[in-house]
Amino acid sequence: MPNSSGFSDILKHHLSWHKARIDCLASIITALFVRQTVNLSALKNAFSSKAKPESIYRRMQRFFAGALIGRTDVARFVFSVFGWQNVRLTLDRTTWEYGKSCINILVLAVVWRGVAIPVLWETLDKKGNSNTGERMGLLELFRETFPEVHIETLYADREFIGNEWLAYLRQAGISYCIRCKENAQIAGRGCGIKDILSCTRGGTDIKKPDLCPAFLCSLRITGS
Repeated sequence: MPNSSGFSDILKHHLSWHKARIDCLASIITALFVRQTVNLSALKNAFSSKAKPESIYRRMQRFFAGALIGRTDVARFVFSVFGWQNVRLTLDRTTWEYGKSCINILVLAVVWRGVAIPVLWETLDKKGNSNTGERMGLLELFRETFPEVHIETLYADREFIGNEWLAYLRQAGISYCIRCKENAQIAGRGCGIKDILSCTRGGTDIKKPDLCPAFLCSLRITGS
């Protein structure tokens, strides 16, 4: 199994924990890459340790029961490793059922080499879509944590729309690219997204400054 000692050396420069906790976290993360699952029963066999798998399993349980990791700690660590100064962000929501509980998480991630790396998230105590306040709160937390980082573009799915939300992005100076529904209407123009797209060939990018402070790219609304 891969040795996690090198990863421990990296973590100790960014986390003010004692060595045992850092080593445990490094081993867990390394095991995640090896097994590609978050199931502790599978991870216990991927540690580079002479301890018995059941002992490793209980060690991981103790780690998660007692290790409180601030949600900005992870983000600061990721940024210190990559050294980002200009970023493209994605805002998305993931939800699933765990028994009778609904797990609903709003996630802010950095786009890097074709993948999205989660940096901040908010667990929503409800089912269904996020609201403007929850989205603004997560973005404001990012801006407060990384005031020196420039947000080039925010990408989001069609859940993340609304006049107040888009007004906030424009006021904050954040360019955005947000997917929209085909039947969405352009206020005050008496036409819809589908009408405009019918004037293009094969989804060619079009720009209509006279319509609104935004332009269309396929079925995505973008603006700044």
